[in-house]
Amino acid sequence: METKIIRIAILELECHAEVLRSFVQLVKDQPNFSLQVFTTKAILEESALPQDDLECTLMGAGESKLNFLRRIKEKVERNEVLLLNTWQQDYGVFNRVEWKIPVVLRVHNVNDLFRDESRWDFSLHTSWKLSLKRFLNGEAAQKKIFRNRVSQWMFPSTEIGEWTIGNKRLDQKRVFHPPIPFVFRERSFKKEVISEKPFKVVISGAVDPMRRDYEFAFEVFKQLKQQEVGPFQLVLLGEFRAASELGREVELMRSLGIEIIIFEKLVSQEEFDQHLLEADVLFAPIRLETNFHTSEEIYGKTKVSGSVNEAIRFQKVILIHEDYRFPENENHLRLPYGDVASCVTQLERTIKREVLVTSENDHSEYLRENQLSILKEGINRITQ
Repeated sequence: METKIIRIAILELECHAEVLRSFVQLVKDQPNFSLQVFTTKAILEESALPQDDLECTLMGAGESKLNFLRRIKEKVERNEVLLLNTWQQDYGVFNRVEWKIPVVLRVHNVNDLFRDESRWDFSLHTSWKLSLKRFLNGEAAQKKIFRNRVSQWMFPSTEIGEWTIGNKRLDQKRVFHPPIPFVFRERSFKKEVISEKPFKVVISGAVDPMRRDYEFAFEVFKQLKQQEVGPFQLVLLGEFRAASELGREVELMRSLGIEIIIFEKLVSQEEFDQHLLEADVLFAPIRLETNFHTSEEIYGKTKVSGSVNEAIRFQKVILIHEDYRFPENENHLRLPYGDVASCVTQLERTIKREVLVTSENDHSEYLRENQLSILKEGINRITQ
């Protein structure tokens, strides 16, 4: 009996190159899947995906989103489903093209997507100019049309999907469940044992004080230094602006004898992965309450932390706030803290090797083989 090939078109015109990369790696070379990528040259380059064996159509320099969508429409519709890796603006543009195949949207910021913008309101934490622009452009009406055209919502974790269903009154039949987190781990993944000193702590992702509490993190390491637990280093694994208030704080930390590694240029994917592989523990000093566009978001409820995804991908324990809703099936990686003192204690335990990854859940949706099965069953459901 001939094996059915599931044909997927994935579109990414905004950001999240790392998410695109993860999904392509998930289905690439799988006998039951065929994938076509539609994106920009900049995003493709940032994703570090090999272009020689990838079926990819790029948006032209100076080409508008609308013209690109119209140009690729026929090609996209040769597939069974259109997967929007990101679509967080220009809803009216997307609405001007009628798609003949189901559209699946990967949700990154729940509150922004499902926010009612029929009136103009804003807080000091969001952009009032953007809020006014969206109001004047009739964003609410266009976004409502866009949401109605999406066949299925794909959330980055079960926890965020459940929160959204309960708080945004979504029809569960339109939610891709179990989720496809767009980050996966292999069953045979082996953690590299690093015997060299110093003990390595990694904070991954762009160095953004608006989303990560570096003042909190630095206070943790100041107190840890006083405990004389042995040599350790902190790696800020993202592009860093040394000529900033944060840069001056880094120099102060170094004057106290704390080793901090920073990168003043964009970190390549290869170097990024190598530091994560060598890490003894990951640290996510996230501000639980953040914002996106004109909406306030909550890490663990309305958006996922990329640092948590990296912990799962490399099966590394991660220090994270106790109120973050961690994926239940990967809970063996979670090191919760509530304040500076408890965070210091957790770090002391990891440095003394009292914290080990003791178990893995074979039913986790983060296992590659499970994700492929979930993806196949989910697409078959919405295309029947």
